[in-house]
Amino acid sequence: MPRRLLASIIVVISLLLTGCQTTKKDIGAISGAVVGVLVGSLIGDGGGQAAAMIVGGAVGGIAGSLIGESLDEADQLKAEMATQQALSAEGEKVVTWKSDKNPRVRGRAETSNSYREDDAECKDVDQVFYKNGEEQSETVTYCKEDGRWSVASLF
Repeated sequence: MPRRLLASIIVVISLLLTGCQTTKKDIGAISGAVVGVLVGSLIGDGGGQAAAMIVGGAVGGIAGSLIGESLDEADQLKAEMATQQALSAEGEKVVTWKSDKNPRVRGRAETSNSYREDDAECKDVDQVFYKNGEEQSETVTYCKEDGRWSVASLF
């Protein structure tokens, strides 16, 4: 990744986190967006890469804010990476993760088989989190557009 991009990401995160009260939800949105941008930067080149980074940042930000309400930053990153891995797989896929710091925090991302909706390939992702014995879950629909997965709707 170019140093300029990495430096820009660090500056943006620093500005967002300094001088304001941040919540786990805010940190989750920021972390998710950063992961999304990083994943997007690995796709294509030129204008396609820029578009992938923008879409990745948006998808990561939305998912991260939802996850961030209950998970710390390291666990949010693991949850987002599990979601991206599950989406990238063919057919149904379950990807599990667990916290390095807290043995009572774990989760999974489970995708459905893809289906067609408005001429786009879509998958539903069940994101399930366990924290201190309590289960929290959400279902997010992702659709593939121009070879990239993006959030279509939240249930």
